[in-house]
Amino acid sequence: MIQPLSRAFSNLESQKSLLLGKLADMPDTALQRKPTTSEWSALEIADHLARTETGIVAAVIEFLPSVFLCLHLIGFVGG
Repeated sequence: MIQPLSRAFSNLESQKSLLLGKLADMPDTALQRKPTTSEWSALEIADHLARTETGIVAAVIEFLPSVFLCLHLIGFVGG
């Protein structure tokens, strides 16, 4: 179970690095431009992704002990 999660997180980190690299190469005007008034700019999308990642990490940290306890109780993990 841990190995697939590790690969998934590694893939996510690689994708994030690629995105940040592309955003760093863009001029500020391009980052702030909205395709239409009802759509988000690249900067707004990046901000949303960062806030979402922060929220997910906080939730995982909060609930991880409970998840491991449940997995231990059903015999899925040792310790």
